[in-house]
Amino acid sequence: TERPRIVIGCFDNNTRLTRLLVRELRNRGDDVMTIENADPHAHARTANSFGADLYLGVSSSSTPAIHFAYYETDSFVSAGGKVAAELCAEGVRSTDVAPYIEVNGMQLPVLRETRMPAVMCTLGFEDESDRAIGMVPALAHAIAQWSNQPL
Repeated sequence: TERPRIVIGCFDNNTRLTRLLVRELRNRGDDVMTIENADPHAHARTANSFGADLYLGVSSSSTPAIHFAYYETDSFVSAGGKVAAELCAEGVRSTDVAPYIEVNGMQLPVLRETRMPAVMCTLGFEDESDRAIGMVPALAHAIAQWSNQPL
């Protein structure tokens, strides 16, 4: 079967987490591209031109929680993005890396402008922490689950 094309986007200082995730996904045979840039429009353009099946962006927050967002408006929900976000949250919950993990529909530019299902992950702790590193296998597994049953 054809392996999924995935773009992992890093918005700020989460390069260790994103690089480890990219390595893990490539080891599984996925076709992965990464972008390290603060511009959400650049992330969307990169993912769209790569022809990605899934986009996962990572950024930092001062709130001590992990938040997974997918695209949603009053009249539209990205079904594929919602499933991917829920799988990511479920996987990370199983690692006990954070006391609070939330999934919500949002209208962030990168979620709106990507043509494929997209998830934005916001981390409320340091990228260098063991907690961030502990998320990598869970996120990779969630992406694999999603790619076996995408919407």
